[in-house]
Amino acid sequence: MSNLSLAVAHWHSLKDGVQAGSGQPLPAENGRINPAEVLAGKKLRNIDPQTIDMLCCFAALSQVANWEPHAAMVSATSMGAFDSVCKLLRESRENALPHQISPGNIPNTVINSTAGLSAIHYGFDGPNISLCANELSFYEALTKAFALMQRQQANDIFVSAVESWQGLYGRSLNPYRTEDNREKLPQLSYAALFMFSRLPESDAVDRVLAVTTGRVLQPADLSDKLASFLFSSGHACDDIEQINQWGADGQTEAIAQLLPGATLTSLSASAKVLMSGLGAWQLAQLLSTVRPGKLAVQLAMDSEGFYGIAIIKKAQS
Repeated sequence: MSNLSLAVAHWHSLKDGVQAGSGQPLPAENGRINPAEVLAGKKLRNIDPQTIDMLCCFAALSQVANWEPHAAMVSATSMGAFDSVCKLLRESRENALPHQISPGNIPNTVINSTAGLSAIHYGFDGPNISLCANELSFYEALTKAFALMQRQQANDIFVSAVESWQGLYGRSLNPYRTEDNREKLPQLSYAALFMFSRLPESDAVDRVLAVTTGRVLQPADLSDKLASFLFSSGHACDDIEQINQWGADGQTEAIAQLLPGATLTSLSASAKVLMSGLGAWQLAQLLSTVRPGKLAVQLAMDSEGFYGIAIIKKAQS
């Protein structure tokens, strides 16, 4: 069992412009921020909307945190980012200009935009990794963060997720929504930024203790994978106070039996619209609701059996 963990130094999120997090909130009017005011002095005209949201999250963290110049970033990007590429292609055609972007470099443009601009605007030059959007992107981002910390490539690591539903590609996710929006999912955009730091072992900060990803060929095997992961991480099933899960609805009974003392929250199928923001949404919920000193699990599984599991520990006080 490794003693390595990711200490949550700070975090901030924006849901349709409404903020949450661990630090000082940004100035807001009627509950919503104005990016033009938050990012006053920055040229935003050619920056896509989801990147603007992420820059606002960085602005919030910069009020309460300092990070090393060689900080790293792992960014889980969005389906909505493709709309920025479509805009460039349309404008170059309409203006009879040489193509501003070619089909060959569309993937790199999409996935590197948010992470690259964040590093430029907020002054860090460490490893910069971007992951394309799917429901497990955030879990994969956490595994990258653990690897960077393990190899001592950075002492501060940003892990982010963004999604937007305002353009063509973003709206293509909307059929997954249902009228029952009990989780109050975002309608226009979502962005979340977590700053993980190498801090001495202590119960005074929230921590991601472990994360794993994989695939089960049979959904019924998921509870066994969860039990094995908890055991290999040195935690008893009785230690878990909460579990937040998505996509394993058929296995809730088995999971409840495995973790008899845990409060089980099952996100609806509609949460699929969050895509790369799904794991970030789960983590933010747990950090906001788990009692001091207690453990929690977040879990997600897609329709092909790919899964992600993370163990969270809330600060003692």
